[in-house]
Amino acid sequence: MSEEVAPDTEEPAPSATPLTLEERIAYLEAQNEGLKRVGLLGLVLVLMLGAILVHQTYSDLRTSTTRAVTLLSDQDQLSAAITVDPQGRTQFLQARYGTMASAANLPDGFRGYAFYDSDGVPRVMIGETSEKHTVFQVLDPVRGAAFDPFEDVKSAPAPKTAPDKAPAPQGSPTAKPTP
Repeated sequence: MSEEVAPDTEEPAPSATPLTLEERIAYLEAQNEGLKRVGLLGLVLVLMLGAILVHQTYSDLRTSTTRAVTLLSDQDQLSAAITVDPQGRTQFLQARYGTMASAANLPDGFRGYAFYDSDGVPRVMIGETSEKHTVFQVLDPVRGAAFDPFEDVKSAPAPKTAPDKAPAPQGSPTAKPTP
């Protein structure tokens, strides 16, 4: 028997010739441009997904219209309420042991916000009168107005200055205290 030698069907691999510097730079620049395109596409996709996520998170926030808001404790007991009285004043009411006392009447000329205690008595009033005077009062049911920063302004007469002489600015060496 003779051994037959199978003809070599594989062709020898072409010899790897080293690339020139210019060819290597051109090849790397082509790869770099491809990576830039992929990176830019990835950035655009991340930004779009972020925008969709933000929209989905905050799209549930909508305005609602109501006449009053009732606040409940963890035990579902009445805790507080925010309501508007017939004159359009906003009332912040506090409950006691799950029940709410009826709110005491406010002065007719008052417009603004009133904070009530658990007995239904106003304790803080912030707003204005019908004459557009500012109201900021802390009230005590026994003593009346416990704090009214504008009380001194109402009782003090307006300072009079001579028409030909303007008052010296505060902090200047010529400023003198007025009695």
